[in-house]
Amino acid sequence: MSFSPAALIELVWRDETGTTAETVLHISSALDHHVIADAAEAVSAIMAPLTGAVLVRYRIKYQWLPDERLAPAGDTRITSCGMFFFSAGPSAIDGAIVVHSLKPDVLAVDGPLAGVGINLADSRVIDLASAVIDNGITNQFADVYVSLFAAYMQSRV
Repeated sequence: MSFSPAALIELVWRDETGTTAETVLHISSALDHHVIADAAEAVSAIMAPLTGAVLVRYRIKYQWLPDERLAPAGDTRITSCGMFFFSAGPSAIDGAIVVHSLKPDVLAVDGPLAGVGINLADSRVIDLASAVIDNGITNQFADVYVSLFAAYMQSRV
């Protein structure tokens, strides 16, 4: 994988009704992130007098490109999602991670969750949980996940 030559700056604006919209700018991904942040602030300051909206945040996104075009494995649809619920404590669900295009062979095959529940004993599920926990992944409140609580199939069709 390598960086795309252009990073994205997303300027998020909000009007008086609470509606938000984004202005997307492109900038060289070879620049230092401080330089990109300075550019985002400078351009948004120049744009502010042109709009009746207010800047509520900006994001800098670096895009990765595969070294060669990869073909998807199997015939799973992107709308077949696995919802993996993680806990930051002993007994509550504190956040979820979505895995798109979930392979059907990770689903439970018997019991009350057959075809809907994800088999938590599957080695790929165990590897995902370990990677999330070992790398300090958090929810939006910065609560570090300590265990996989449950996992279910969700189809967005």
